[in-house]
Amino acid sequence: MPDEQIKWRLPDCWTVTHSGGQKITIEVTQDANTLVGTANCGPSDSSAGMTGTMSGSVYGDSFTMTIYWPDNSIIEYHGTVTGDGEVSGTTSDRSDSAPSADWSGREAFAAWE
Repeated sequence: MPDEQIKWRLPDCWTVTHSGGQKITIEVTQDANTLVGTANCGPSDSSAGMTGTMSGSVYGDSFTMTIYWPDNSIIEYHGTVTGDGEVSGTTSDRSDSAPSADWSGREAFAAWE
């Protein structure tokens, strides 16, 4: 492991599911603890879909991610990675006072080799 705090490697493409059922597909590039990528919400072949930019970090067992959507909403994800690589947490919306939502990652993170 390169650094004790760099424990987890994200899949290049993974899915976040909100407690209400909404799914977000994330395409990630990871450089040590730093994450950048794109987020897609809704069907990619539909005008209802949106693509946003994502930045975040995974440091030890803590995960954070912020998605900047084209409708000017900014959603923050805070979570924890379990010993088997499962990740889940809560969201907050910087753009309004919407209630937080629970979320979980579909694909587990891999241990850093």
